[in-house]
Amino acid sequence: LYNNQSPCLVPGLTEASYSKYSPIAWTFGASYAFNDHMSAYARVNNGIFMPGFDDVFYNPDVPIEQIHNYEIGFKYQNPWVFMDLSAYRRLFSGIPYQFQSTTQVINLVYGSQTTGVDLQGILRPFRHFTVAVGADYMDGTYRNYKGCVPYTAQNGSTQCGVINGKQLDRQPRFQFRVTPAYVIPETWGGMKFWMTYEHVGNRYGDQLNQQPLGSYYDIAVGASADVGNHWSFMLRGTNVTN
Repeated sequence: LYNNQSPCLVPGLTEASYSKYSPIAWTFGASYAFNDHMSAYARVNNGIFMPGFDDVFYNPDVPIEQIHNYEIGFKYQNPWVFMDLSAYRRLFSGIPYQFQSTTQVINLVYGSQTTGVDLQGILRPFRHFTVAVGADYMDGTYRNYKGCVPYTAQNGSTQCGVINGKQLDRQPRFQFRVTPAYVIPETWGGMKFWMTYEHVGNRYGDQLNQQPLGSYYDIAVGASADVGNHWSFMLRGTNVTN
């Protein structure tokens, strides 16, 4: 580790060693087709994430991050609808996090647990018209942090809060997007028009859930044109109501 606490190049270095290891990652999955229109699937996998340079620099004893995932799903498709519905449970452990309080540098190692449901679908009620839907419900909370996180309260006092059981920061419990689209075929190519309505639920900007960021919605619009075999033009607008 070179140039510790120095804004310019100076002689000297600090050696740091890290020799932890973890079993190899693996995945097991299976699917079953009931008929030509529907199927089900399941998957279990285990993964690892080796710590980066900053993680080892701030905490030489930082563990290796572990990820466990369990997932089941159902798919259905016919000429007018496609649907992929899945449920999952994901467990993280050994996640490093470092921040600077008013008096000290704090190193955290924690885990999380998340249970959720995902929906992806496309409706085709009539020719050239589609409605795409994407939705996610995710109940994710922190766990396995031994200790508390110091912070300065609004009255100026120093307090210590527990993050275990708190909602994952910046992760809304519920969000969805709906995109109707219409295609106009032409002899010279074709045109497509679409609009997306997006809703994102309340989430927090910190791990103690003291900084609510609120919920919001967003509307986006777009149009594209394919001209012949070589040209494509697109016009997009995002957050058009603000």
